[in-house]
Amino acid sequence: MKQKIVFIILAIITSFIAHSQVGNKVPVVTLTDVNNASVALPYLGEKLFVLFYVDPDVQEIIDPLSEALDAKKYPTNKFGAIGVINCKDTWIPNAAILAKARQKQDRFPKSLVLLDEDYALPNTWNLGKCNGIAKIIVVGKDKNIKYLETVKSGEECKNCISAVIRTVESDI
Repeated sequence: MKQKIVFIILAIITSFIAHSQVGNKVPVVTLTDVNNASVALPYLGEKLFVLFYVDPDVQEIIDPLSEALDAKKYPTNKFGAIGVINCKDTWIPNAAILAKARQKQDRFPKSLVLLDEDYALPNTWNLGKCNGIAKIIVVGKDKNIKYLETVKSGEECKNCISAVIRTVESDI
């Protein structure tokens, strides 16, 4: 019985440590752009950016924050926004996701829309499970995570707007 309890405690601690945390440095990861080309994650080390990692089954939940950031009109030489679509946790075929990604890119032309077809970002950045959710991540020019939140609804996303904007404006 003691061994089971120790094992469970170690598993919980390992799980907690393995997930990305505010303050952690993030490495480069290769994803796919809307032209179906492999690209290294842009902006890393060049400027502060907000990255949305989104399951396409719930993609609309990040729109309130995307629109709030777009309305701020931050200087593009200091700020970027990236939407990364989680293709692994959905039933939607990648071709359909790619078509929708092109529409999103047109809707938010100052943002960059990328696809993650094989869980590269969660695996590399230790984001944990990403099915049915969106991860909101602010990464500074120093490549460190400044803000990290998981949202499951548009309402939860709306509740993050002021914290994300405050984080961006304090670091831009």
